[in-house]
Amino acid sequence: MRSCFFILLLMRVSDILEHYWIIGFILLTTGTCIAWLVYGLMSVGNRGIIYLFVVFFNILALSL
Repeated sequence: MRSCFFILLLMRVSDILEHYWIIGFILLTTGTCIAWLVYGLMSVGNRGIIYLFVVFFNILALSL
C-alpha cells in the first residue's frame, strides 16, 4: 500500500516537472539559434549529444 502511494506521488511530480523540461528544451534551442543567427556561433559537437547531456544534468539536478 505504501509503495503504491510513492509511485503515485512520483507520477504526479513527473507530470508537474514535464512542463519545465519542455520549456528548458525550447530555451536551449532558441538560444542556440540566436547564437548562430546573431553572432555566427556554431556548436562544434553533435546537437544530439548536447541534448543528451542536458537530459542527464536534469535527472541529476532534480534527484538532489
